Amino acid sequence: MTRIFSIGVLVLWAQSAVAQSAPVPEQVDALLDAIRLRDTVEVMTEESLSYGQEIGDDIMAGGGQSPVWVAQLEDIYDADRQYAVMRRVMARELGDRDLTSILEFYGDGVGAEAIALEIEARRALLDQAAEDAAIARLEELRDDNDPRLDLVEQFVEANDLVELNVSGGLNAEFAFLSGFYTGSGAVAEIPESDILSEVWGREQEVRDSTSEWLAYYLLMAYHPLSDADLQTYIDYSETEAGRALNLALFAAFDVLFTQTSRELGFATGQMVVGEDI
Repeated sequence: MTRIFSIGVLVLWAQSAVAQSAPVPEQVDALLDAIRLRDTVEVMTEESLSYGQEIGDDIMAGGGQSPVWVAQLEDIYDADRQYAVMRRVMARELGDRDLTSILEFYGDGVGAEAIALEIEARRALLDQAAEDAAIARLEELRDDNDPRLDLVEQFVEANDLVELNVSGGLNAEFAFLSGFYTGSGAVAEIPESDILSEVWGREQEVRDSTSEWLAYYLLMAYHPLSDADLQTYIDYSETEAGRALNLALFAAFDVLFTQTSRELGFATGQMVVGEDI
C-alpha cells in the first residue's frame, strides 16, 4: 500500500488531470472501503502535519505553531480533500476493470488482516519510541540472519516498493522545490535544470532511507502474520490483479503527493520571505 512515477522523468501532474473526471464506479468505492484508504489518508495527514510543523520551526523559532502556518497546513493536508484526489485517480486507473477478485481478497482473510496491520503499524510509528523499537528489532533480526527478513524482502520486490517509492519521493521533492522557489519569488533565478540536478543528487540518500524504512515498517506491520500468511500475501501481490491495484495506488499517491508537496513548498517559500506569516 504505497506510491509511482517513471523514475526516468520528473513530470508534474496537473491538478486539472483529476479535477474533471467521470463518476466513480461503485466497485471502486467498495474497493477503497475494503483497503481502508480513508484510514490510511488520516494517518498520512497526521504524519504530514507533523512534518509541516517541523519545517515551520526550522525556518522561524516557533513558526511551526503559528496559527496562520497551522491553518495553511490544515488546508493543504485536509483529509477529505486528499481522499477525494486519490478516489478520482483510483477510478481513472481501475474504473474499467472487474474488481471482484480484488474485493474478495481484501474483503476477508489474509488481505483484510494485512491491511489492518499496515494501518496499525503506520499509526504506531507516529510515536518516536515505537519507531526506535522497530529499528532496534530490525537490527536484531539482521544480526540473527532471521529468515523473516527474506520474506519481507520478497514482499518488497513483488510490489517493486523501493523503486516506486523512490521515484514518487523524487517527484514530490521536485514539486516542493518548484513551489518553494515560486513562493519565495526566486523562480526566475533558478533554472529547472538546477532543481532537477538538486533532486537527483539526493537519489541514493532517498533510496537508502526508503529501503531502511520499508524494512522496519513491514517487519513491524506483518509481525502477527504467520510465514504462510505472508507468503499468501506475496503470491497475491504477484498476480495481475495484485499488480494492477499496486500501480493504481502508487499513481494516486503520486498525484496527491505532487500536489501537496508543491503547495507546501509554495507556503514555505512565502514564510521564508515573511509573506502572510
